[in-house]
Amino acid sequence: MLPSCVPATDLDESGAVLNAEQLRPYYSDPRVLGLAELMNAYGTVRCDPKILQKISDCTEAGKIVDGHAPLLSDKDLNAYIAAGVQSDHECSNIEEAMEKIPARTIHHDPGRNGCQKKYGGPDAAVPGALLQPLYAGDRR
Repeated sequence: MLPSCVPATDLDESGAVLNAEQLRPYYSDPRVLGLAELMNAYGTVRCDPKILQKISDCTEAGKIVDGHAPLLSDKDLNAYIAAGVQSDHECSNIEEAMEKIPARTIHHDPGRNGCQKKYGGPDAAVPGALLQPLYAGDRR
């Protein structure tokens, strides 16, 4: 997966900037699965052309766009999905998870070391039966 947001937002100073043009050549490499953890949900739902170009290049290459948008819901969640984001492994509570499941964006990874660890495992957040067909790859 290619890094989607370097820096994460225009307010960050990461020491580098990766734009769509720099990422584009890598999509032809079969080892590249897609665009990882699109953290700039704000820019995505507000149609930032730089973010939308990254998503467009990725999906045109037949690759996946992995999301990272905790607390995103309602119309903003719909806009995030409509932009081309195909997953989101960030959920802070059961209400958020239940909204993202029908949207098919929530993905479950039993090895993830985030809110599952904090709240007592995946069954503490969402009933395990609901999560069986879902997957995410944020292993540590």
